[in-house]
Amino acid sequence: MQGITVAIAERAAEQPGAVALVGGTRVWTRGELWERVQRTAGLLGAAGFGPGQRVGLLGGHGRDYVVHALALLDLGAVIVPLQAGASADRCAQVAQQLDVVGWVGKVGSVPALEQGILRSEEDLAWWRPERDPLPPSQDLDGLAFIRFTSGTTDAARGVALTHESIRARHRAANEVLGLGAEDGVLFPLDMAHHFVVSVLLVLSVGARLLLPEQALPGKMVETAQAGRATVVFGAPHHLRMLAGGAPVGSLSGLRLALSTTAPLASAVPGDFLARHGVPLGQAYGIIEVGLPCIDLDGCPGTVGVPLPAFEVKLLDPLEGVGRVVVRGPGMFDAYVSPWQPRDGVLDGGWFLTGDLGRFDEAGRLVLLGREQAVINFGGVKIFPVELEDVLNRHPQVAESLVYGQDHPRLGQLPRARVVALPGSQPTERDLLQWLRRHVPPRELPLGVEVVKSLPRTATGKLLRRLP
Repeated sequence: MQGITVAIAERAAEQPGAVALVGGTRVWTRGELWERVQRTAGLLGAAGFGPGQRVGLLGGHGRDYVVHALALLDLGAVIVPLQAGASADRCAQVAQQLDVVGWVGKVGSVPALEQGILRSEEDLAWWRPERDPLPPSQDLDGLAFIRFTSGTTDAARGVALTHESIRARHRAANEVLGLGAEDGVLFPLDMAHHFVVSVLLVLSVGARLLLPEQALPGKMVETAQAGRATVVFGAPHHLRMLAGGAPVGSLSGLRLALSTTAPLASAVPGDFLARHGVPLGQAYGIIEVGLPCIDLDGCPGTVGVPLPAFEVKLLDPLEGVGRVVVRGPGMFDAYVSPWQPRDGVLDGGWFLTGDLGRFDEAGRLVLLGREQAVINFGGVKIFPVELEDVLNRHPQVAESLVYGQDHPRLGQLPRARVVALPGSQPTERDLLQWLRRHVPPRELPLGVEVVKSLPRTATGKLLRRLP
């Protein structure tokens, strides 16, 4: 057994009949889950995957992804996750960039690449070249994951995490979350980008991992009830659906609800509290850092106070707004391709997040968006997140994106795109009138375009580098 899988194996040995995972309404005990992990690890080991090798993991959600990931970690392999459906070209590009020796996933999710062979057994498929595999990379001892950053405003970078760094993140986060064997955690997020802290922490402490078959209100409620959910951890659109589409009382067992990945519209926490009786907070997640801030009280617009294990401060504050820097346990171990060790990136242990923020009167951190996404319009700084929150409160708007269009004299011209709620047809005039009621004239976008969808990164975050 390797690193972070030891605790999961110990839980299975202690109470093999306890529920570990609910997929839809199907239940797996700890013993059944670990038995499947061991069998899968045996298959992959026999196929030539082993310690130190970087292995691509394809998939997005569900029991199979959990089994495949745990099996690779137990073998001592280094996981490089990509979403299900990644093209053969993308896989080949990542393989060359990161010295990936092959790919593992569900049957049909692993592309047939040139000069390789695809094998499968039941719900497991793997591909590796027919040539001799690359030798294990000369990585840090105990390297477990290499995951790309979101790339919202910059090119994505490979972030390397060791088993020990992941365990340190678990300890820091759970000091506040308090997850234990009595908890059931409803988790509709894509695991290709949210596995390291959330899923591994849930399984390590013996809590029940609850995976809905689809991220729809009815399916989420069905799985929450089947697994006796006490915690829900999702993206803003998941929590908005539960705040507006789940029956009152259907999540009566919840003690904690958290949103992550993107800002949460200010109206949603109140709607969630009114419907389910539990505050809806936000967690500040950074792949290089972990979860430095968690809001347990449901204070709209904030990500809460820093965790006890973390320090958070503002660099070069101007009128209370500055660049957010973070220091604490479980920091990333290196950037990859090119390799850049952590000590060469951090400044005295501090990580520059790229976010702008301020602290409110209670010491809670308020994020104002990415530093490079701030719009400089004729010398006026416009924070897209604040305008998006106003647009998202419009009764006909599902979501919005505010961005800057380059201008030779004025710096950037603020513009907006919105996605309408089903059955709604807001006009540009309606939306501009709404904005005029809530924001200063100097911050008004010069145009609002109604579109079918907004551009996103692979992690689901809004893509702010628009042409």
